[in-house]
Amino acid sequence: MIEIRKMPDGNPMIISSVSDFCASMGYCEIRIKHFLEGIKAPDTEITIEGTKSHEKEEDYEKEHFEFVPISEEELADFNKDVEFAREAIYIRFLTQIEFGNEKVPILIVGQADKVLRNKGKLTVEDSKFPQNRDKYLEMFEPYEDQKLQTLLYLNSRFTETGARAEK
Repeated sequence: MIEIRKMPDGNPMIISSVSDFCASMGYCEIRIKHFLEGIKAPDTEITIEGTKSHEKEEDYEKEHFEFVPISEEELADFNKDVEFAREAIYIRFLTQIEFGNEKVPILIVGQADKVLRNKGKLTVEDSKFPQNRDKYLEMFEPYEDQKLQTLLYLNSRFTETGARAEK
């Protein structure tokens, strides 16, 4: 989802999901214009299978792990190990981009697959489920859009209550 909304002052604002924003970066000149005009290609088989895999991971964790709520004091203690349930952490990242001759605000919203802190180190996981795993056996670096997604997560505001802006 990438859309333009008119703000109360009449100026435009771009609102995007993390996934769509990062995916559009590879084809910026083409895809982002299509998104902004309301044109979205149907989900591919790979996207559909990836969604199913994410849902399986989430169901597995709900069945096999018990996530205990933590207090604000525990969260503030950087030496305390914490782990959040898969898909339970939403993000909001607000910035401006140049669009033509204008600076347009852009709000990027999404969900981190997993967030945990272990021995003072914050880890943000963005799971990928490729259809052809053999293709990636020799790959030791994250995908470019995966790096961008993770950087967005790390530079965003986190919340438990959802990331979508009010219409």
